[in-house]
Amino acid sequence: MKLKVAFIVQAIVALPFGIGFVAVPELLMGPYINGTLTTEYLFLTRLYGSKALGLGLLALLGIWFTELRAKRGLAYGLGLFTLSHCALFIIGSAQGILTSLGWMQAAITGIITILYAIGLLSEKS
Repeated sequence: MKLKVAFIVQAIVALPFGIGFVAVPELLMGPYINGTLTTEYLFLTRLYGSKALGLGLLALLGIWFTELRAKRGLAYGLGLFTLSHCALFIIGSAQGILTSLGWMQAAITGIITILYAIGLLSEKS
C-alpha cells in the first residue's frame, strides 16, 4: 500500500471535520461531550477545527509529494499525531469525558495510524 492512500483518507476525514468544527461548533461538538457547551468549549472546538483543517490540508499536499524523504517525513509526523490523537480519544472516552462518539473517533484515528504504518513499511526507502 502506498502512503498516498493514508494521505487521502486523512484528508477525507480531517477536512470536513475541520470545516464543521470551525463553522458550526455547537452542532458538531455537542454530541461528543457530557456537559454544556460553554464559551470556552466553543473556542476550543474552533481551535481544534482549525488544527484539523490544517492537518487535512497537509495530508492533501502530501498526496502530490514526489520526493520520498519528504513524503516519509510528513507521514511520520501525521502518523504520530494520529497515534496521540487516538490515545487521547481512548482516555477521554474511558473517563466519561466524551460520549460514545469518542470511541468512534478513536477507531477512525487508529485506522489512519495503521494506514500510515503500513504505508511507511511498504514504501521503498
